[in-house]
Amino acid sequence: MPKLEAATQLLWSARTGTLILADSATTLFFVVDSPNDRLLTILPGTIIKPATSPDDQTILDGTLFIPREDDDALQLHVQATALTEQQAGHAADRFAAHHGMAHKGSYVEITIRGGKFDGVVLDDEDLDLSNPFLEGGHEAKLLRQLNTDKAHLAKLAQQLLGFEVFKPLAVATDPRGIHLRTRAGIYRLPFTPTAETANVAANRITELMRANG
Repeated sequence: MPKLEAATQLLWSARTGTLILADSATTLFFVVDSPNDRLLTILPGTIIKPATSPDDQTILDGTLFIPREDDDALQLHVQATALTEQQAGHAADRFAAHHGMAHKGSYVEITIRGGKFDGVVLDDEDLDLSNPFLEGGHEAKLLRQLNTDKAHLAKLAQQLLGFEVFKPLAVATDPRGIHLRTRAGIYRLPFTPTAETANVAANRITELMRANG
């Protein structure tokens, strides 16, 4: 379904949104935690009570708009659960790679329960959060390929984004694209068409880097 794929693309492309919890709106910085089929974020204790142990968790229902709250947004019904640092696991490192260490608060799991996009109602299994590039260390290899020559990476980013970016660093890859962290924030370089395997992605990156060398 084209609209379902568009919703999935939007979720993978974005790393920020507007979260509504208990009638309070906050800008949400998040990452996709594929192994656990969830999103991971950090929220202050004024929004959700931090978890002191796995048995002491605050759970809140809310709405997440991606990329922001407007009529064209991907609207998700979500459950936010406070986590201990141990429960956040490796996704905590992924969050820091994307958004840095300045965010204060506790780790929170965002579980998608359903949603709506462009008139289509979504259930909790419609949005694909899997990333096959994580298996076998393929993502790490692709990131090394991208970050080996920062000058070429900057030229590639400028060509695909249409403007100059400063000190780009590739921080994540998946079949639908690449995320770059820059001084100005996170940007998405899409794979068009989707790179079904890590080998396809590696070849695509090689071609793009050569074309912008």
